[in-house]
Amino acid sequence: MDLKLKYERYWFKEDDLIEPLDWDFIESLPKQVRVALQSYMRGDVSIGKAAEMSGLGFRKFDEVRARARVPIRAPEVSQDYKK
Repeated sequence: MDLKLKYERYWFKEDDLIEPLDWDFIESLPKQVRVALQSYMRGDVSIGKAAEMSGLGFRKFDEVRARARVPIRAPEVSQDYKK
């Protein structure tokens, strides 16, 4: 699959990455972990929810995220907080 097409699905842009994602590592993950990571990458779930979905603890899932070189997404600030 064209890597550009892969990046277009996610909340980050290829140009924003310091290092490219480690697709070989991502593809080698067990399906449950890979699906959770990809849900996080799309912005469908928080990192905590993705960790739950993966069956790993939060710290272990975050290690997987970092090893895959997936950037961490900052939580969105609500409009009420900005006032």
